Amino acid sequence: MALPFTNWGSVSRSAGLLSALGKQVKLLNYGGADRITVSFDPFTEKQQVFTIRSILSYLNQHKRRITNPKCALRTNILCDRSLPSVHVQLIDGSEVLFKTENLTTLEFLTNFNHMVSAKAPKKQEVAVVLTKAEKAAAVGGAKKKWK
Repeated sequence: MALPFTNWGSVSRSAGLLSALGKQVKLLNYGGADRITVSFDPFTEKQQVFTIRSILSYLNQHKRRITNPKCALRTNILCDRSLPSVHVQLIDGSEVLFKTENLTTLEFLTNFNHMVSAKAPKKQEVAVVLTKAEKAAAVGGAKKKWK
């Protein structure tokens, strides 16, 4: 049985929704964000609340929070039948507002990575040059000769 060829040039099947979510969650980076505010009303429709709560759980993971310890993540629980939204203030002064009423979790994460994570400063690796003495000290001292 041959694999179907799609318009996008893919010859393999998708790994599924969970793997796509996992990929987007691994790409989350708060380096470009100064403050993230999640607002929702828990008494609105069940699907809207489920989506925003799953988004909040992904945003609140420790591995994602340490990408920028200075980024403040705030949650506003409202009781005025307002629509769920995520407001992001970026380091460069601009703001992004995600209205998550009709977005799925995967769509939100994809857009967040495209707009916010892309503005994170890139880390440059610094090559450290060690002398022979520093290398020997790091290994555990000078080598002993057998007698």
